[in-house]
Amino acid sequence: MVEKDRWHPYGNINPCDSVKIADRVLNEYFDIARDLNIKAFLVYGTCLGFVRDGGYIQDDNDLDVGMLGDFDKLKKELIKRGFSHKRDYNHNSHFLKDGILLDVHFDFHKVFRKYLHRFETIAYKGNRFKVPFPITIYLEDLYDDWRKRKPKGMKEYSILIVSYKGNEVIELCLESTLKRTKGTNYKINVLDSSPSDHPDKAYLRDHEAKGNIKLLESEKKLSHGEGLARLIKECDTDWAVLLDSDCEILKGDWITVLKGEIQSNQDLGVSRFRHGGIAKDLHCIAPVFWPATMLLNVKLYRNFEGEDDWSQRNEILRNYKYRHIYDKKGYYHGGYIVTKPHNRELRDDAVVWRDTSWRFTEKVLFETDGKYKIRPMPQQYWDTKVRHYGGLTRNHWRRESHPMVKPRWDAICKNLAELRKGK
Repeated sequence: MVEKDRWHPYGNINPCDSVKIADRVLNEYFDIARDLNIKAFLVYGTCLGFVRDGGYIQDDNDLDVGMLGDFDKLKKELIKRGFSHKRDYNHNSHFLKDGILLDVHFDFHKVFRKYLHRFETIAYKGNRFKVPFPITIYLEDLYDDWRKRKPKGMKEYSILIVSYKGNEVIELCLESTLKRTKGTNYKINVLDSSPSDHPDKAYLRDHEAKGNIKLLESEKKLSHGEGLARLIKECDTDWAVLLDSDCEILKGDWITVLKGEIQSNQDLGVSRFRHGGIAKDLHCIAPVFWPATMLLNVKLYRNFEGEDDWSQRNEILRNYKYRHIYDKKGYYHGGYIVTKPHNRELRDDAVVWRDTSWRFTEKVLFETDGKYKIRPMPQQYWDTKVRHYGGLTRNHWRRESHPMVKPRWDAICKNLAELRKGK
């Protein structure tokens, strides 16, 4: 066993670091499935490694296997044969045997089911293992450059956080991420533009010294959008996870659940869509893919990124390029953009509020002919996987006086104390 950390949640060993044990566990799984007349096959990282490298991928933390048949029957037999059942998810289940984590996938998204009607076989040390068919197309759907090996130690995800005078807010965000995120190969990049004498500087530098984060600092105060633009520009992993500093991570699988919503290698990412609307004062709110927590395919994003993707802006309605999405008569527009009808006349001089990621959203919705897809967040994601407190960093100076800010800040301080006590 190795020391438990965020991608070795059970103290599990990387298969490539103990090949003989991994081989034995893998063969035993396939033997059990065959005895039960259950179809077993390789999927995801293990499948990629066997096809491309002829073995286990460096730094992969588990064995990824699939099955078609009676999962409950298989689960009982695995436990009977000495596999320790660790955790069930919606589509897969974790087992541990001799320090090797076996990730059994039993429910597949419809996009990938088309590869499971037939199977190919590949040879490995005298044995033959089933893999999805056609294997090259399956791997292309999962991994853009699947034939290219990644350097040893390279992470798959970058969690990107912009911070300014965060105090307990950034502390809860960072510590809950480090303590609770499980089963994901990630690193954390934080961009901080707090004043040089602010306590956040020492706090974040201490985490950098411990190897927990990569810290970027700006002497100039940056807006949230400016910070995101810089972090994404410097991102060197396949996936970027945008995370507001006033978020708390609640469940360890918060990233893998987002990744599970990706259906093809042309999916740009996963995000909550905040519909546009018309406020009581006749301000128009532009639709946005909300970047409080957003998963992005970095390579695809590079195809159309712009300097203004994450900026904020106000604009008069008559000058707004997509003003047609608002119905001046106050009726529901009929699409998926404006969902808050208003019965009062909307004037041409009304102000359109374009929040962080408005430009990114407009390009995805209106300017790329549907080429890129942002998949919706799973239902009940908020407050089960991630809690977003909202509006705290820009209102840090009102923490004791504002009727909405104070209870949120009090909750953050309480939850941070409980987190540090091990709760």
